[in-house]
Amino acid sequence: MKITVFNGEYFERSKVWFLIFFLVISIFLFITVFFSDVFGAVIILLVVGAYFYSLLKVEDKIEITLTDEGIEFAEFKKRYDEFSGFSLEYNTLTKQIQNIVFLSKTGVFIYTLQDEEDTILTFSHALAERVPFMEKYSVSFFSKLLRKMKI
Repeated sequence: MKITVFNGEYFERSKVWFLIFFLVISIFLFITVFFSDVFGAVIILLVVGAYFYSLLKVEDKIEITLTDEGIEFAEFKKRYDEFSGFSLEYNTLTKQIQNIVFLSKTGVFIYTLQDEEDTILTFSHALAERVPFMEKYSVSFFSKLLRKMKI
């Protein structure tokens, strides 16, 4: 059983968001150059470059595959017993399934779904036979903020 997802959690950013981001970074760069802090300016440019690289990486689509041994992601494989559960997140506006969240003993893996809803539901049912489905998975406001900022 396979499902197609984005390589991470995908957020659609508007032109206004990028304009505000550009203005904030420009202000920080101006301040660092004004105070002759070349090292600070270089650090800001490196952070911005890393941020845009991570945006490009997430736009790649990968497949998650259920096998007899475990779950195969694009870059790694995990056994079923390494997961404490999984959950589905819904878009509050469209009421459609948006993300699949894998809760591992070592962390959380979040992928934005990019497949037909029937395929998503079939995949979820097959996964629920091996990994517990968690209906009441919730995250704090701070965690949601960090996820949206991609930190």
